[in-house]
Parts: sequence; C-alpha cells; structure tokens
Amino acid sequence: MTSFSLLEIAFNRYLAVDPEAPGKLTDLVGRVICIDLRGPGKRSYLSIIGDRVVFLETYDDEPD
Repeated sequence: MTSFSLLEIAFNRYLAVDPEAPGKLTDLVGRVICIDLRGPGKRSYLSIIGDRVVFLETYDDEPD
C-alpha cells in the first residue's frame, strides 16, 4: 500500500465521522485540486468523487 493510499483512507475516515462533510464537498465534486508541497518539491492532487476524496500522484490535465 502506498503512502497516498494510506493518506486517502485516513482522510476519508475522518470525513465519514464529520456529519457536515458531505455538504461541504458538494461544490467540489468533479474537481481536481493540486497541493504543491514546497519542501520536498512534490505535487499531489485530490479529486472529489461523491462524498469521497481520491488522492492522485499524477494528473495530466490542468487542476481546478
């Protein structure tokens, strides 16, 4: 299991216990968010699919 998989599992478990999370994610469904980690110089991407967040190591298109 990759670190992205573990982070995704932990993040979605956190969202599952927050009763307000689904409403907050609604506006982000179908979007891809880029997280630029400056220290290690790595980019990560989050895709919102329904009430879950999917972590992507790469994304070929322009993120939202």
